[in-house]
Amino acid sequence: MSAHASVSAPQTAALPPLSRHFIGLMALACGVSVANIYYAQPLLEQFAQQFHTTVAGVAAVPSATQIGYAAGLLLLGPLGDRHARHRVILIMAALLVPALLGAALAPSVLLLAMASFAIGMLSSIAQQIIPMVAHLAPPQARGKAIGLVMSGLLVGILGGRVLAGGIAALLNWQAVYAFATLVNIGMWILLWRVLPRLPVDANAAGQSYAALLASTLKQFALHRDLRFAGITGGLFFASFSVFWVGLTPLLQSPAYGFGPAVVGAFGILGIMGA
Repeated sequence: MSAHASVSAPQTAALPPLSRHFIGLMALACGVSVANIYYAQPLLEQFAQQFHTTVAGVAAVPSATQIGYAAGLLLLGPLGDRHARHRVILIMAALLVPALLGAALAPSVLLLAMASFAIGMLSSIAQQIIPMVAHLAPPQARGKAIGLVMSGLLVGILGGRVLAGGIAALLNWQAVYAFATLVNIGMWILLWRVLPRLPVDANAAGQSYAALLASTLKQFALHRDLRFAGITGGLFFASFSVFWVGLTPLLQSPAYGFGPAVVGAFGILGIMGA
């Protein structure tokens, strides 16, 4: 979420009402978009077999996705403040489709990693949806609305692993990305139909893109609580990623010999905690 997301929200009275149905759809959209980042994690063994290399040789694929996501947070996050947020969301959702299709058709580890970087970067769409919900929600319901949308995001993180493992076990890893392409086309149609057309914040619209990026870094430097939250959140997320990515080669090693379906199914345990 950008540092400018909900500071200068329009008056709630001027905004369309925020229904439980709409919040549920936004939670679904967050889950679908974030799941794209985690499809690769239970597929490492199949990647290695496809490209005639080792699991270590394809480790760049999930890493590229995570690096792309971080780049999306930093570089694309401020766009929702400077431009109409619904347009930013729709453009990012539309670009996700060729990125996912490119992954499905990738003929090499390098091209798969490049497509994965684009997938990660564009999947930061979730961090455009969350501040939009914060803008729309009345103050007394804002925390609950954001919590529900975040629940969808967390389910998507682990649900993506479950889906990818099951589809890959039945078909192959290319089918996972083909499935994701179709799901994200459906998500774009859904977002196009339901997203409210909100006005752009006049103060942010008057700033250059470089000024918005600089403002993000300035906020981080000025506010101790923000630095603490950012650093601790980064460490928690790093430990989370190390566990789930490292789990795949362990479970698929000769000591256990599990396939992608079982590897992905471990995500169900995490979903229960979300």
